[in-house]
Amino acid sequence: MQSCLITFMLIERVDKFSRERRAGFRWLLIPITALICAVALNLFVLICAFVPSASMENTIRAGSLIVAFRLAYLNHEPARGDVVLFRQEELGSSFIVKRIIGLPGEIFEIRDGSVYINGEQALLEEPYAVGEMTDDFGPLEIPAEHYIVLGDNRSASHDSRYWQNPFVERRQIKAKAEWILWPSPQKIR
Repeated sequence: MQSCLITFMLIERVDKFSRERRAGFRWLLIPITALICAVALNLFVLICAFVPSASMENTIRAGSLIVAFRLAYLNHEPARGDVVLFRQEELGSSFIVKRIIGLPGEIFEIRDGSVYINGEQALLEEPYAVGEMTDDFGPLEIPAEHYIVLGDNRSASHDSRYWQNPFVERRQIKAKAEWILWPSPQKIR
């Protein structure tokens, strides 16, 4: 009888220890699951990026934190006016944020401060653009799967006009910028 009681007490203690371990594991499971979800979102769905320069002002102020959607171009190609995040080899490994202005197959030119597409002055509605473009650029025929990008702050942006290779390849575009998180949350237009 005494051995039965000792066995029962041992089983009780092991069971209590096992319940405590399971409860502890459940609490540990919550932050681990959250971490896995955050990493998966960052790798496959969203990009959070810091914008260090004033090249996209007044749309995105220097020092802003933005969110870009990686899946934006899953079913369609980038369009004129889209603000995109991309990497350009000659500029390093950081994400660059600019607005698409020239599309594949177009002949792009800047003359006397105006954008010309296929030889005609582009009547682009650009309420976001500030600053004057003083230098002429082009004409250049944009290859298939390539784009010309400019910063919204045209007088203070280091963009396609100044790069050795002025084109951004489609494969280099990683996401479409959607939201400014900080300092003042708002949708990017």
